[in-house]
Amino acid sequence: MKTKGYQYVEWMSGPEMHEHTKGWVSELAFVGDEQHFLNELIKSHTLELLEFEEFESSKELVDNLLDLEFKLGDLVKKVEKHKNQLEIIVDDVDQIEMEKAYRKTHQNLSVVIGHYILEYRAVKAGIFRLLSSVLKKGKQNRLLNE
Repeated sequence: MKTKGYQYVEWMSGPEMHEHTKGWVSELAFVGDEQHFLNELIKSHTLELLEFEEFESSKELVDNLLDLEFKLGDLVKKVEKHKNQLEIIVDDVDQIEMEKAYRKTHQNLSVVIGHYILEYRAVKAGIFRLLSSVLKKGKQNRLLNE
């Protein structure tokens, strides 16, 4: 799943911004599901992680994941609020300043969500690398002990 690049919000229509916002809601919901999966994966391999030589780096990755989960809740609330305020754009009433503020908020959210997704993907990749190393080491130890 790729994040959408920067679009000129000034030229986006109400329906385009609505679709854009729905995409954010969907992507953030997917990220939430992935974070839940990663937490369960980490819980199931806690003992191996505790015995791993790079415990501090693994602790840092888990802390980063928890921080991102916390940020996700706030981000979802902002996107939902933004989605609910779309009426400002599509109501056929000229409210130039309010529409300008809405478009500016949309642009800011686009940047914030893009950065969040990039940060999340980096943490997710780090967790997968870490767990892969832990599982390989555990498998090697079992083979050596047999």
